[in-house]
Amino acid sequence: MSIREQVEDAIFLANNGRHVGALTIMMLAIAASSRKVFPQGTMSLKEPKKGKPEKMYDEEAFTLYLGGRIRTLLFNPVMGAGHGDSGVMVSFRGQMLDLAYILYKYYRCALIHEANLPEDVEFISTENDSSVTVITKGDKLALGHGWIHLLIDSVVNDPCNAKEFGIKHYKLSLNPEVDEQAFINTLTGRYGVCYGRYAAMKEALFLLSDDTINQSSDTDLIGHFQRLVDSGEIIGGMITGLSIDNNLTDRSGKLQPNGVAMLRDMANSFKKVEI
Repeated sequence: MSIREQVEDAIFLANNGRHVGALTIMMLAIAASSRKVFPQGTMSLKEPKKGKPEKMYDEEAFTLYLGGRIRTLLFNPVMGAGHGDSGVMVSFRGQMLDLAYILYKYYRCALIHEANLPEDVEFISTENDSSVTVITKGDKLALGHGWIHLLIDSVVNDPCNAKEFGIKHYKLSLNPEVDEQAFINTLTGRYGVCYGRYAAMKEALFLLSDDTINQSSDTDLIGHFQRLVDSGEIIGGMITGLSIDNNLTDRSGKLQPNGVAMLRDMANSFKKVEI
């Protein structure tokens, strides 16, 4: 059974009100995807015990993979976040636990091995079933059905599954002769910005593409950038950072001369390429 078939079955079950069944199948799809990224035999990234490295077990592969996908989709959908923690910490059973671990330990393992959830864990309908909801009440933990949609997105839109779903993925690649750290140092110094603002402009570059920037007049480039702001593709949090001292944008998100110049400098050194 392919990952695509698992996802299609999960969608069918969710659409017909069988959300726990959909979640169970998505746990299988995520586990399979994690082993594409971290194949059997991959060495663990944890600190080795007594100095001896170990192979990566299923728990580590699953949580590193899913944690990175959750962080990407919730917090950094344009540039991605690699693999690691989800960035969502939940208080449960007297501990602060990463959501990816919770999904592995209390949902995936329980559903796969026991065909049921623990007594203090639920998967429930919420007021808005399209939103990702975490509810802790007393000693109980509940995730909303909206997580199904995010888990499906995490698998469908991951480059490791590009061929199965027929989706092309792209990344920004520096020209071969450019050293990225030296480039960052030069650019942040030239425009008086921190690394976070450089990273935000890199996201804007990805959305606009180097070709669009190089082929546009300053007026057109400002218009292209504004449309990304108006559509929400460039989020308000980015504009807050970029608008400090009106350096790169103003408070409304209008690109300023320094922002135009910085994007042009970046477009001359990066290319958007298919992964």
